[in-house]
Amino acid sequence: MDEVGRPLPHHIWAPPYHSPMRSSSRVRDRISVFLVLVLASCSEAPSGRASHEKIVRGDTRATLLPAARLSVTPETAMPGEGLTLRARVPRGPGKWSELSVEIERDGDEIDREFALRADGDVLEGVIALDAPVGEGDHLFTLRGRRGSHRVEAHAMVHVSSAPRCPKGEVREAGRCVPRVDGHHILAERGIDVNHRATDEARRGGHMIHPRSARRLGDVLVACMTDAIGLIPVDEMPIIGEAERGAAERLRANLVEARLRPSGMMVSEHLLVFADRGIAISSSRGADVMGLGGLASWRLPPLDMRPLAPPEHISSLRDERGFGGLVRAGDRIFAIHHPNAIARVRLAGDGRLELEGELVLPGMRGGTAIAYDGRHLFAAGGTDARASSHGMGTIHVLDARGSDTPTILGSAPTTGAPRSIAVLGQGVVAVAGGALGIDLFDMSSPAAPRLVANVETPGSAMGLSFEDGYLLVADWDSIRLYDAAARG
Repeated sequence: MDEVGRPLPHHIWAPPYHSPMRSSSRVRDRISVFLVLVLASCSEAPSGRASHEKIVRGDTRATLLPAARLSVTPETAMPGEGLTLRARVPRGPGKWSELSVEIERDGDEIDREFALRADGDVLEGVIALDAPVGEGDHLFTLRGRRGSHRVEAHAMVHVSSAPRCPKGEVREAGRCVPRVDGHHILAERGIDVNHRATDEARRGGHMIHPRSARRLGDVLVACMTDAIGLIPVDEMPIIGEAERGAAERLRANLVEARLRPSGMMVSEHLLVFADRGIAISSSRGADVMGLGGLASWRLPPLDMRPLAPPEHISSLRDERGFGGLVRAGDRIFAIHHPNAIARVRLAGDGRLELEGELVLPGMRGGTAIAYDGRHLFAAGGTDARASSHGMGTIHVLDARGSDTPTILGSAPTTGAPRSIAVLGQGVVAVAGGALGIDLFDMSSPAAPRLVANVETPGSAMGLSFEDGYLLVADWDSIRLYDAAARG
């Protein structure tokens, strides 16, 4: 909340979300309730009910009183089901005997008002309403004013046609799970990988922060900007505990292969063929050598200690460079800068073979690509000469068969695309940096349709979807969304 008790712009009263890695804790309270009584120095305001605009605006010098509570019963309702809202508000310094309030639902005023009346040290009131017909989260707002004081309260209710969960459970990601309190996105282990173990690293080098990683068993296979690194998870220190000994063990066991043998200096993306023990790195070519490309690496047995470093197999190099990449069987589709998709074959010996490419019209900077088993989704910035209503473009391509994919349809994106995630049920999410996350209905591939834009507090840079949850890298934080409901 801001200094006068209003909901902050990018926080729509979202309850805590929980990590899919902690299945026993996948719970969120569907109704987050906060009620604040605000004192405003508005001596010029007339007595009685003020206008809606004045109630909303208030006075930034207002003093907050202790929070009261607004409860909603039931917590999760069927569409159109009866709801009971109950408010309890401190009586304030004037010991008010009653207070008239108004109710809004999702920003629209409901043509009803009711009175909170004194009961001991609080004002209480109950009102019966019907739940909205539309499924999802809905925000109720209570507003009132008396003289120079105003009240504002918010309550969120979740509407779903799914059967109600048993007592003590809530519905999350399409299933009933036990309710727990608190925040359950937990970072359990971590290490500062900038502490290189080699003499070469101590003498300096390039940026060495991780770009991407995938866990295979108990080992992280990571793109370390200028190296492919292998990090044993059980050797990473537990966050919050003394890490010196664990850090030393990790540095002793961390192994990596520098990119230099591939003919490239840095890499931004990593694709792992776990079944074949091969990793593919992509480089955009923005380094001192000016060369980008793709490189394949053979991974050592990951269940043996000490780990051996990855071995370079082959490279495809050019001045244009490559970006995001996805796997489709033994084929690889990669963004080929600035505006093409390359089709690459991974041969039996691990060598990379360029088979062809397709230029994407109206795109000036391809960044992201995803695959759903049938379609490719490629996105990037919009060419200044193209007619588009957004900062970027997403293309839908038919990737069936062995030939170069064909474009089926395109649509503008709200922000500049950074990442794509396939959510299932014909929905695709696009991270658009500071302009949040776009949700596209892809049920008609020839006519992608933007159905929602979800704002985030930071800058949405990376997306990952699994088991009904959407994980978002939001610049300096990680956010977890319930994405089980279509759209």
